[in-house]
Amino acid sequence: MPVATPSKERKSFQAFTTKVDAPQGIVEAIVAVAGNVDEGLDRIASGAFAKTLVERGHKIKVLDQHNLDSVLRVVGRPLELREIGRDELPAELLAAYPDATGGLLVKVQFLLDTVEGAGIFSRIASGAVDAWSIGYDALDSEYTAEVYGGKTRRIRNLKTIRLW
Repeated sequence: MPVATPSKERKSFQAFTTKVDAPQGIVEAIVAVAGNVDEGLDRIASGAFAKTLVERGHKIKVLDQHNLDSVLRVVGRPLELREIGRDELPAELLAAYPDATGGLLVKVQFLLDTVEGAGIFSRIASGAVDAWSIGYDALDSEYTAEVYGGKTRRIRNLKTIRLW
């Protein structure tokens, strides 16, 4: 009997860039927030990325639009990926997401010697691109009924996530 495998999902998030090193093409940003209910009615639990960062941290790619149909889609490489707690979240992020308990911080070096990498870095560094997205599988989740937006909604609580 075939075993069900999780399907790749995508989640977009408002960019919270914390540092930019233009000569090196490095951007540090918070690309996902834990603890809040997002537009997809999901809530990422603090610690949801721990397993994937240990097991797959060295395999995670920085791609243009999640596509890997060509090596030209690889536009950068992660230098650092780590979960941070509420105490490391910027005040601006906490103002936008008061329920946030933490997040996923990435430090990415874009391939400035390629047209693709340089173009994407330029757009991010200038603020023209104001969102990041992650590709993931929900490995462990549960649903709860909660009042959200004035209505009772079914919220998916993502407890373990595998990043791609």
